[in-house]
Amino acid sequence: LIRANSAVRKESRREAQRRGMGTTLTAAALLDGVLLVAHVGDSRAYLLRGQRLVQITEDQSLGPSQDRTWTGEPAGDGMAHSNVILQALGIADYLDPFVAGVPLVAGDLLLLCSDGISSQIPGEEIRRVMVGAEENLAGAAAELIAMARRAGGQDNASVVLARLEGDALSSGSHDGRPAVDATPLVPPSLVMHLRQRLMRQVANMVGMLLVLLALLVGLILLVQG
Repeated sequence: LIRANSAVRKESRREAQRRGMGTTLTAAALLDGVLLVAHVGDSRAYLLRGQRLVQITEDQSLGPSQDRTWTGEPAGDGMAHSNVILQALGIADYLDPFVAGVPLVAGDLLLLCSDGISSQIPGEEIRRVMVGAEENLAGAAAELIAMARRAGGQDNASVVLARLEGDALSSGSHDGRPAVDATPLVPPSLVMHLRQRLMRQVANMVGMLLVLLALLVGLILLVQG
């Protein structure tokens, strides 16, 4: 991610029309039965284990934390998140990515997608499509893209689906699979700092506007009196 950030940053400086360009990124790799996820922005990684869908990544945006697990039980749609992102590749020299290691179980289904999918489709609907995918992953990916377009298609809709199998992965019964552990390997310190700083700036701006409004009202009353 650090090299990718430097490459995008360098390219954005090369030509004037590319000034300020950037991109979100969610990348995944397998290492000895562990899924390594590196993430910047508000694209997402999900893991379906049995009937339970877990959002591995956390959106690096101003929006509040959302429900990140879907089981088929009634719950919030989990699709609302702010489009004001705090980090992206190529925007700044310094990058503080979300990095997590997730121990895998044979049969886990991985979904990587852009926010054109996650912002348009409720989490429970994503889970339903993934549960019904079986071996037709291409069909499930096409269905998610079609659903996003029918819902408005307001942003790029990209999907990667992968079924994770192999002797290196632990096994478990359909109902006895362990919970997905997506604990960050690196604390998202910069993201937390940026979120807090921006919220303070917004609060200060609101305070200033209220003071100006009070002064304006006082001036009007003074003129009328």
